[in-house]
Amino acid sequence: MDKRFLNVQVSISNDKTIIYVKQGVYEENVEIPSNKPNIFLRGEGTDATKITGNRSVGDGWTTFRSATLVVSGDGFLVWDITIEKTAGAKKHQAVALRVNADFAALYRCYINGYQRTLWIQWSNGDDNDDQELDTLYYGEYENNGPGSSTNDRVTWKGYHRMNKKDAYNFRVSEFINNDEWLDSTSFPYPDGVQ
Repeated sequence: MDKRFLNVQVSISNDKTIIYVKQGVYEENVEIPSNKPNIFLRGEGTDATKITGNRSVGDGWTTFRSATLVVSGDGFLVWDITIEKTAGAKKHQAVALRVNADFAALYRCYINGYQRTLWIQWSNGDDNDDQELDTLYYGEYENNGPGSSTNDRVTWKGYHRMNKKDAYNFRVSEFINNDEWLDSTSFPYPDGVQ
């Protein structure tokens, strides 16, 4: 992490380290390593607290290494923060948020980007940008806004346009066993499909 990001209020408890990230735009790449579990980033609102980065494949980074925020520490929580990739579509693939940790949750967060905005990965740590294609399930359900048209999406075997029945399987209680860990975080969450 860069020194500017560390210039925030930190509260350490027995269970987690809470980092209060003040209002501002933090133009940097942040990494939460695997030896730093139970980090909780708490912002002041998605319009007020933003972490932005512009690394991209077009600038010589791999997709894997381009992420604005990398989370490898288990038990990561983030609330009221925008995480964005500002590289733009012409810079090709660029990740805003990469999560390769267990028990990670986001609440009232925006994740903005152009290509591969969110990368959630369970892997052996290889820096192979194509490894996810073998096990990928990429589903879209009722997207809206700019770029939401699915007409020109990838043709990967794991890509799915989901209906309400498909989306039901990704509810909090069905997909991540919320009662085993998420209930203890105090994060409110809906458990339905809209």
